[in-house]
Amino acid sequence: MKQHVIKLMQLTVAVFFVLQWCGINHQAIGSEIEDEETPFMYVVLLSNDSYVVGRDNPATGLFRSADRGSTWEHLGWENIRAFGKAVVPGTGGEVILIASGNGVLKTEDAGESWRLTTDWRITEVLDIAVDPVNPDIVYIATAYGPNKSEDGGETWQLIADGMDQRYCSVLHIDRDDPSVLYLGGEGGLYKSTDGGESWSLHHFEGQAVRTIVQHAADRNVLFAGTEKHGIFRSEDGGNTWTAVNNGILPEPIYTLALHPQDSNIAYAGGWESGVYRTTNAGASWMRVTQGFEQTTVMALKVDPDNPDVVYAGMYRGGLYTSENAGRSWNQTGFGIADVWGILITN
Repeated sequence: MKQHVIKLMQLTVAVFFVLQWCGINHQAIGSEIEDEETPFMYVVLLSNDSYVVGRDNPATGLFRSADRGSTWEHLGWENIRAFGKAVVPGTGGEVILIASGNGVLKTEDAGESWRLTTDWRITEVLDIAVDPVNPDIVYIATAYGPNKSEDGGETWQLIADGMDQRYCSVLHIDRDDPSVLYLGGEGGLYKSTDGGESWSLHHFEGQAVRTIVQHAADRNVLFAGTEKHGIFRSEDGGNTWTAVNNGILPEPIYTLALHPQDSNIAYAGGWESGVYRTTNAGASWMRVTQGFEQTTVMALKVDPDNPDVVYAGMYRGGLYTSENAGRSWNQTGFGIADVWGILITN
């Protein structure tokens, strides 16, 4: 089962979350874009028959909440599995892009209708990210290399110059300089300083990178989670990395989340690990799993408005919420569904 989940997770990632097509990915949460007009919470999930019996909610797709998870609205794609998504800033949540196995899906009416903006040449889209300065610029990570759009996702161009290993599953845009990109995949961590025109293998050669996060208050602080080598931290904008695995079991790390103000506090999750928490910048980690009935964590998110509130998306466990910085957890939605991504727009 672990290998099955890992294989599915290799099909993930997007600016938000992504719909799956032939498997499932992990934190296809991809990058998040702030929407100043309306703060929404999004999740992408896959469910099964035992969950949907007697329920009105569809089994699979993209859900949105305007009240931090008390109620949910389904935005579509009931029969397609998702990996990641992205909300375009300044549109009030009307324009959303989804990274899926079939390509890039786009809605311009908050999920009332969707269309595919890619053709047969672009499939297995695992992550998506929107430029925070120019929302016409969109990047995707695919099984065949990264692509870039300069017209809001309508047309795409392969940008893989300098990449020996093109399979990539996570893409992150630097929060202060959108020409700086980080790309993780099977071959390691690639970095571009020119908007994807060229790439260099930056670190972790031969290691599969599953997640990349950057601190909201300090752009120089980044964390990366890998398939077999745990967690790494950088304090110089990704130029150098240090392994920070004291207390971490040797299992794949699928998701990381950072406290929005305190760069010493971070959360990590992965295969049968529950949630780990550090309060000392990764020098040591402690498992915080009180209340969990399932321990494989696919997505984590710290509430930007109240950092004591942390959300965890589980494999076959639904959505869990902690209101005390991870010390205890309660199941707060989606039954035994697989929750692959969580996004909160500020």
